[in-house]
Amino acid sequence: MARIDDLAKDGRYDEALRALDSSCDSALPAQKQMCAGRRFSLLLGAKRVPDALKVGEEILRAPANLKQPAGIAWTIANVIPGDPDALAFALRAAQQSDRALKGRDPMVGAILARVQ
Repeated sequence: MARIDDLAKDGRYDEALRALDSSCDSALPAQKQMCAGRRFSLLLGAKRVPDALKVGEEILRAPANLKQPAGIAWTIANVIPGDPDALAFALRAAQQSDRALKGRDPMVGAILARVQ
């Protein structure tokens, strides 16, 4: 993953995405859960918002854990804070985590407040 991060830092997102696909193809099941989140972040970094939101929808359908939707909302708020479509998605994602955690996680609550 360090190599993928280095490629992304250099703006070589296509190469980073190919490297991610290669790594995810050979990953163990527990490691594969991280692949969608990484793909989402790389696509946002590349400013491929519609593609990132498609991956985000997949994550919302089957998150790796209850906080993952809030995590992708946080990523949107930090990487592309002015994109209205992305912010609408971020709000839904943060609300999903907040509902799943019954409003009892202060970190998720803070993310929800930020995207609102």
